[in-house]
Amino acid sequence: MPAQRTHTGGVGEVEVAATDYRGAVAELLRLFPDLPLAEIDACNVAIDGELVDSPFLEPLAAGSRVVFVQRIGAG
Repeated sequence: MPAQRTHTGGVGEVEVAATDYRGAVAELLRLFPDLPLAEIDACNVAIDGELVDSPFLEPLAAGSRVVFVQRIGAG
């Protein structure tokens, strides 16, 4: 989320303790209160290397990697 780094003080990667995607997002918002939820919602999400269409309730295992990928707009 390069554009979102303006809301995180330049931090591009963090570890959070969460058992599902919703909890991970809540933790990100707690760590970075200036990060708008709309910025996260505007991204595609990959969990452990697989794109997930509706990640809200996706479980996360210990060590799972969640990646936010900016969507490419149609021109």
